Amino acid sequence: MDFGLNREKLSYSLEDRVVVVTGASRGLGEAIALACAQAGASVALAARTTKAILDLANKINSAGGRAIAITTDMTDRKQCRSLVGAAVREFGRLDVMINNAGIPLAGKPSLEVQPDEWRALIDGNLTSAFYGCQAAAEVMVEAGAGKIINMSSQFGSVGYPGRAAYCSAKGGVEQLTRALAAEWAPHGIQVNAIAPTHVETDFNSERVNSRAFLAEMLPKMPIGRLGVPEEVASVAVFLASSASDLITGHTLVVDGGWTAV
Repeated sequence: MDFGLNREKLSYSLEDRVVVVTGASRGLGEAIALACAQAGASVALAARTTKAILDLANKINSAGGRAIAITTDMTDRKQCRSLVGAAVREFGRLDVMINNAGIPLAGKPSLEVQPDEWRALIDGNLTSAFYGCQAAAEVMVEAGAGKIINMSSQFGSVGYPGRAAYCSAKGGVEQLTRALAAEWAPHGIQVNAIAPTHVETDFNSERVNSRAFLAEMLPKMPIGRLGVPEEVASVAVFLASSASDLITGHTLVVDGGWTAV
């Protein structure tokens, strides 16, 4: 059937796109990288854990995709620029930057948070995203197009006891996303964020399935369950695709209803 609609705007295909995924060594980053590769993208995988991203790149390449692994500390601006440069040299362009690298949520009474702990959470979640955005935009501004996707959290929208640093960092990611979307829209760049709820992965399965964790968190989620990685990865593919071309400065919440109540 053909109804005269623009098929590109209805497609989630990432064929001929080059995507950088940071924090790709495990969990949501790994799922997002695999989903982008499955959608047809060439993928540059970044993380501090070299073996994990090499194994993931081999998995993608063995299945007929295209992937490279670049060991990167996203809190180092020079390494972020080197990452983007390596992706462009290998694949010839950069279409999508997915800033997923971050430090997991850790609970601690705010009066006990030490300066080094505060800096680690802010740098690992917010500064890293800013450096990733900067490095990508240096290429995308010149190209006149691009998509940047930052990883926030439901805790970027709501407060939670004992998570002051993490909530601050993720709230900062959402404001960073809005500010850069406004600044870079004239250059054809869309900047959006994804804010997931608790998602079970191979890395965190034991912790998030503990009775104490489920008793604390599930009552706050109307859907009544944890997420699975594919439910976040699919959103990343949507925001990376032409189907999202009119969306910028938006945080897409994938939280099972947490922030709705």
